[in-house]
Amino acid sequence: MPKTIISLELNMEHAAKIDELQAQCGLATKEEMWSTALTVYRWMVTEERAGRVIASIDPANSTYREFKIIPPSPDPGKDR
Repeated sequence: MPKTIISLELNMEHAAKIDELQAQCGLATKEEMWSTALTVYRWMVTEERAGRVIASIDPANSTYREFKIIPPSPDPGKDR
């Protein structure tokens, strides 16, 4: 598959957070980390567009926190 180079300009704090996440997830390369992140992001957008809720559930006290990735459309009848 053809490849392209993407260059990001990040402050040191954000770059360190990316390195930390890569290490926590056991991802060997930045390419693997970005590919995984893109897969998760694509899944979240697809789920929200299908009317589903993305949430983190705390089974210990039966609570959840909802995560919205797509802001509400100003025109409810208009597809984003």
